[in-house]
Order: sequence, then structure tokens, then C-alpha cells
Amino acid sequence: MTVTMIVSFVIVYEKICEPLSARFGLFNHFPAIFDTIMISLTRVNHAIFTVYIPRIIIKFRYFFITFFLILGILGLLIVFYHPKLTPPKSRRYQFFQLNHPFERFEYQMRDEFLSYINEDKENITNPLLIFIFGVEDIDLVHPFNPDQQKTVDNENIVFNKKIDFYDPLTLRWLDTFLKDLNRSELFTNVQNTYSQWLTI
Repeated sequence: MTVTMIVSFVIVYEKICEPLSARFGLFNHFPAIFDTIMISLTRVNHAIFTVYIPRIIIKFRYFFITFFLILGILGLLIVFYHPKLTPPKSRRYQFFQLNHPFERFEYQMRDEFLSYINEDKENITNPLLIFIFGVEDIDLVHPFNPDQQKTVDNENIVFNKKIDFYDPLTLRWLDTFLKDLNRSELFTNVQNTYSQWLTI
């Protein structure tokens, strides 16, 4: 678009402006006016930066020295004495009000999720893994409003109805899966949370 505009301006200038300037002399005085304006601006600039500003600085130098010295002392007191500049002790940073849904999750609901609890404990070498079976990976919560939830068949969690946990084949598969996890070197402290009712 810029290239097209440049070409169009050149064409308009050659076809319209130059003939008008040649016939009526409309644009003959523009260079002189432009030069006069530039000379005036240069003089004003020179007067401000080489005459007036140095005079003001020299005349009020004691005031400026005292003013900036007081500001420096106040800055040192604020940083080192009260309220002190301290690095944040938490990974959490508040951007919105506490009643905002994002901040409510961060400061009220975050500790209810095990993955975040382990993150706060900095348990990075051995993170907690939870295997959940029989649930569809469908999110029923509105992404920008956690209070607004959808339901499917009056349920907040969508279950996979194809899995029958009372089927002996399913139970054998789960038992084999847990035994394989226990034998694996990648996993430690595998807990069987349904061992009380698991019967094969």
C-alpha cells in the first residue's frame, strides 16, 4: 500500500501540482516560507538549550542540589529501612482483585489440587502421578468463569459408560497394570486406592 501511495503522489504531483505551479506560481513561495520557519525554530532551539536552561540550572543550583539530595535520602530510607524492598517470598503474583475468578483460583482453590501442592513443595524429582480410569476428558467448566458449570445428564463429571469395573477382565487388567507399575523402576510407592474392594 505504501508503494502504491508513493507512486500515486508522484503522479498527482507531476500531473496537477507542477502545471498549476508553472501557470499561477502557487508553490513558488513555499521554499522561502519553509526556510524562514526552519531558521526561526533553530534560533528558538538555540536560545532555549544554550541560554535559558543553563541560566536556570546555575541560578537554582543550590535548590536542585538540596532537592535531589532529599529525594536520594528518602529513597534510601524506603528501600533499606521502611517499608524495605524485599524480594517476593511466594511464587504467586496478584494481578486482579481477590474476588476475580483468576485470583480466587490462585489464592483459594489452588491448594485443593495435588499437582499444585507438590509444586509448592518443590517436589520436582518425584512428582505425584494419579491415574484415573472411567472418566471422559471433557471439561465442563467455563474457561473464564469457574462458577459457571455445565452438566451432562445432571452430572458434573462425564463417566465412560463403556468401562465396567465389575467385569473380571477389567479388574484383572487393573491389577496387572498396578503390578507392572510396582515392578517398574520409574515409579515408587505405588498405592492401590481401591484394594479394599478389588476382588478378582
